[in-house]
Amino acid sequence: MVINRAHARYIIRFLRQLPEEVTDLFVCCSKGGSRSPGAAAAILRMSGRSDREVWDNPYYVPNWLVYQTMCREFGLFAPHWYVMHLVRRNCRCYKKLVENNGVCKYERWQIID
Repeated sequence: MVINRAHARYIIRFLRQLPEEVTDLFVCCSKGGSRSPGAAAAILRMSGRSDREVWDNPYYVPNWLVYQTMCREFGLFAPHWYVMHLVRRNCRCYKKLVENNGVCKYERWQIID
């Protein structure tokens, strides 16, 4: 399932309704693939925190469309060229891990050339 603007608005409304006592949020999707890290990165950015912990983690493959849609609906700068820069950075992190014979604890959900 692809995210659309209505989905993004629903997630943003949900986040705004959370009580201030909520400090941790578990983000998951039905398949456990790339939508979760895409949403998590956008949520971090929306909250004023850095999304680098998601984009720079070689074990995640954030779905760029989820990230971009959520950021845009929240009113954050997310043009295509910027999001593609993040995707390339994530790919470099993964390739570096593989080149250094890093053991992947989790599978990546996309094939990277």
